[in-house]
Amino acid sequence: MKLVLSVVWLCLAALFFSLGWRWVEAADQPLPPLETSQPRFEFETQGFRLEFDILGTPLEQPFSQFKQEVDAYIEEVSGVLSVAHQRAAWACLLGGLASLGGLLMTWSVPAAAVARPT
Repeated sequence: MKLVLSVVWLCLAALFFSLGWRWVEAADQPLPPLETSQPRFEFETQGFRLEFDILGTPLEQPFSQFKQEVDAYIEEVSGVLSVAHQRAAWACLLGGLASLGGLLMTWSVPAAAVARPT
């Protein structure tokens, strides 16, 4: 019976530690900034080509301001997610340690206490 419980506790500990490691890796990876290109409109038919670009027009400044605001928001969210991932990693570490504690308690209890009740 102790052997079965030991395997269960070891599996739980391995699961918690592996999940914790994934959360640590996720905490170190910031969200990428918004990748955009300048809006462009092209229309082409046989012998005719029409192209609009916003560079140098009144639309360029609002577009770049929008991109800056979105990038600032993404950076803020990335910081919040990093803290959340760190907390999840610590919780998984505690879960793994608790599983190892359960494993130790399984072997410290006499065999008669673990046996099935009659």
